[in-house]
Amino acid sequence: MEYKQLSILHLSDIHMIDGENYIFNKKRALIDAIKNEISDKYLFIIITGDLANTGKFLEYDKLHNFLEDLEENILGYYKKIKIEYIFVPGNHDCDFSDEEYNDVRDLIISNVLSNKTIQKDTFVASCTKVQNNYFEFLNKYKSKNHIVEKISNKLFTKYSYEILNHKISFNCYNSAWMSKRKENQSEIIFPLLNINQEEILNDDSKLKISLLHHPLHWLEHNNLRDFKNFLNTSSTIIFSGHEHSSTGNINKNIYANSTVEFIEGGNLQNNSNENESIFNLVNFNLDTNEHDLLNFKWENTYYTKKEYIGLKIDNVPSNIFILNPSYKESIEKLYIKLNHPRKDNILLEDLFIFQDLELINLNKKNTKFSYKNISSNKLISDDKIGLNIIYGEDNCGKSSLINILQLKLSEKSKKIPIVIKCENISSNMYEKNRLEKMIQRSFEKQYVINQRILNLYQQQDKDKFVLILDDFHLIKANEEFRAKIIENLLKLNYENILIFANKNFRYEATSETEISMHLNEFNHFQIKELGHELREDLIIKWIKLGQEYEIKNDELRKLKREKADHVDHTIGFNIIPSYPLYIITLLQAMELNDNTLEKSSYGHYYNFLILQHITNNSNNGVSEQKDINTIFAFSSALAFDMFSNERREYSIEELNDFNGKYIKNKKLTLKFEPIEKVISTKLLIEIEENIFKFNHKYVYYYFVAYYFAQNIDNNDIVDIIKKMSKQLYKSEFGNILMFILHLSVKEHIIEMILDEASKRFNSTQEFRFDKEEIKKINSLVKNSTTKLFDRHIEESRKEELKSKEKELEIKKKNHLHQEEDYKFDDDEEGGKLTFFKELNHSFKLIEAMGEITKNYSGVLEGNTKYHLIKSCYSLGLKCIKEFILLFEEKHEQLIEQIQELIISRGLITNEKIGEATSKIVFSLASAIALDIVKKISKSVGTQDLKIIYKEILDSDIDNIAYQIINEAINLSFIGGLNKNKLIILHENFKNNGNNLTDLTLKKLVIDYFYKFDVSIDKKSSICSKLEIDIEKTRNKFLEK
Repeated sequence: MEYKQLSILHLSDIHMIDGENYIFNKKRALIDAIKNEISDKYLFIIITGDLANTGKFLEYDKLHNFLEDLEENILGYYKKIKIEYIFVPGNHDCDFSDEEYNDVRDLIISNVLSNKTIQKDTFVASCTKVQNNYFEFLNKYKSKNHIVEKISNKLFTKYSYEILNHKISFNCYNSAWMSKRKENQSEIIFPLLNINQEEILNDDSKLKISLLHHPLHWLEHNNLRDFKNFLNTSSTIIFSGHEHSSTGNINKNIYANSTVEFIEGGNLQNNSNENESIFNLVNFNLDTNEHDLLNFKWENTYYTKKEYIGLKIDNVPSNIFILNPSYKESIEKLYIKLNHPRKDNILLEDLFIFQDLELINLNKKNTKFSYKNISSNKLISDDKIGLNIIYGEDNCGKSSLINILQLKLSEKSKKIPIVIKCENISSNMYEKNRLEKMIQRSFEKQYVINQRILNLYQQQDKDKFVLILDDFHLIKANEEFRAKIIENLLKLNYENILIFANKNFRYEATSETEISMHLNEFNHFQIKELGHELREDLIIKWIKLGQEYEIKNDELRKLKREKADHVDHTIGFNIIPSYPLYIITLLQAMELNDNTLEKSSYGHYYNFLILQHITNNSNNGVSEQKDINTIFAFSSALAFDMFSNERREYSIEELNDFNGKYIKNKKLTLKFEPIEKVISTKLLIEIEENIFKFNHKYVYYYFVAYYFAQNIDNNDIVDIIKKMSKQLYKSEFGNILMFILHLSVKEHIIEMILDEASKRFNSTQEFRFDKEEIKKINSLVKNSTTKLFDRHIEESRKEELKSKEKELEIKKKNHLHQEEDYKFDDDEEGGKLTFFKELNHSFKLIEAMGEITKNYSGVLEGNTKYHLIKSCYSLGLKCIKEFILLFEEKHEQLIEQIQELIISRGLITNEKIGEATSKIVFSLASAIALDIVKKISKSVGTQDLKIIYKEILDSDIDNIAYQIINEAINLSFIGGLNKNKLIILHENFKNNGNNLTDLTLKKLVIDYFYKFDVSIDKKSSICSKLEIDIEKTRNKFLEK
């Protein structure tokens, strides 16, 4: 650098001892290394901790002598240079010689670790006593005259200078205030509330240099995030030490459009290795904001130099509008009660996922968003947020999104997000001046305030503000005044408005109403449930929490798949809302052991969900177990009453009437009315005026099933279950039966289900995958060819999740056009079902028998499990047989119809029509067979029942279908790939021309490769033997 106005000599980890110090022998070499590099005007010698080795006075005396000699030699070269010293203490600057006091100090530190925000001044004073010699040493240097006393204390010291008309500040953080002899990562707290954050952040210095001993990852997890954000906002460059390694990097804050440079110092002196010595020199041109970083390392007899020239970082834009620390802390919290196996005091951001928003099409020609679905993250990534209204159900994540938006937007120096609680707005507050006062009051509650800040607030352009209106539907005003509020906010020229409201308000806001006219310029969004990809993102956050640096990738992959499968199974389709709250509650339930033998694991999950819901929505009065029992008993009786009356909604009069009869029949004297408690805990919700229903399907299903399970020995109840078991093609009955099985399983229920399974497709034989059964289908192709796409296991997982997303969207679209059917079809109870009703019925029975077998594998007798699994095989294979018969018996008609379709659409040339038609029919038949095989294996597959699978296989050793199902089950689990067995089966199918069966086997193997890690050699070898083509990128695949 041609024009060096200022130099910083960065030393660290000197570990000076009261004895021989190797660094004295290197002093001459150090001076030679820097004498021609430093500025001749200003030199700051900074030491980022561990000045001494044990914090003793004599060690500091030695260091003082060393620095005096260093200064004297530098002045010999540059007579007019001004030298200043800036220090921060390290863990070695603590004198731990007083053992009795150390015990007291350790108790204080334990208290500090449990209260991670503000600390008592007495605690800080007690903990920093071990640094008394260090603080005494500071008094030897004239730099103490530059300390800004009003904001400095034992935790933080600020030095302020003016150099060549540029203000420069050094912010020194005492990260070693609670150091111990044996330090562990994540056990240091820096209490930001004990320092004057506002003054630090409002500093308008040209160069803001932060010093601390410990790199940030030594801080406790939650504290690290806050402290890092604070440093990034208040620093230009951050110097640290401690780890004896010299590194440097520049971090860019995308939101604040600024950069911060981190420089970590190596150890100047290693008392165990005299050949180790490292230090840094940074030269600044304050006019151009450029600097050079020089790193020096000892090599035998001199210091070698590495140069990093022409570095330039932006000045950190001072965000003068800072969230009030106590308010910030309140919105950072996770508002639900949560127990995590590895972490206490979980913050919102630990488990937050940006949900997708669905753009509601109001036939507006000009809309800001061109995609139907966007991530809510876009609301903070766009510079101009614009006008938006966002609708959502209760517990959908609105409050969490609002809090995250304010936290993230407040990090952007150009934006001032203000949350307005609409429940506090009344009809007399619609006028413009009153709205402005209300906005300012909200600002004053949420931000650090003084007269200067208020003056600046009032001078800001309106495009700097982001108004976040929470619970707009709760405004205490009619439609006319609500409309006036929107109208006047727009007249006040606010350009960035985010309105949050419940889903019922959507109809008012999008119909032909007065308020909809004023909302015409707004983008309307609905908060979506988490799809499979975002669910997995949340699951990954849960798993990694508290073990971010320890968990290995293969273990993470295994756990996330297991938990995702459990979550998907529990949620079902439209049974439990797939919002973050419900996913997190399920993840919590999975971590807890439930000792209730009569409930399955899924019964435990549903029970836990409901208990958590009651707890989260109870202000008081539901703390005792007997109260919980009363709520459960009452709710189950009410749900059964609705079921019996074929109703899903009751008026408040009907509910009160039921409540009175219930109390009278039970002869109860209660401290609360059951119906009031069920409504207050939101198990029942009001869907329109004085009309109530259970809040979610899973709650209704659970309580109906709970009633059945509690009265399972009652003959009338058994008759109803038997009636339901004959109509499982109705989703209502199928779901209730599954819930009954989750809560209890009795022998007569099992017999009932087995009997019903035997009646489905009772005239159809099981499909055996024999070539004689599928002659026409096998003749369509010469051999079974398929491909394995060359991709990483994570990419395969993403493809799998995307495929599930598409299936889910199709299901939802089809569901929109279906009416709920929860009435018994008496005419079909004993009659013949249509093909698709019988198929759906069969699939539900397979699922039910699988649930019983897997969830009660340790309880049921071996013979019972054998019959249940054998019935699953049998019924599934009968379903395949029905389809195969259609393909074989209607073969010619099917070929003809597909050919006509191809010709009518002009998809391919005439000479290729025959080949294409054959491939389509073959692919369709093989896809159906594969899908049902996987349905069987998924229903019954568990590693606990291998003995049963083998017994069934051995009972008919030549049954190819049993062999295929057995392989499908094996390939569902890691380690289930038996190379030799697969090769034998393939060779057999291939030699017999059994193409459909061979393709089914290959597809199962390919699915395994996509799910689990397999070595390159093994994968390539199996693909070669089974004649599975690796997509054209085979060479690339083999080279990985």
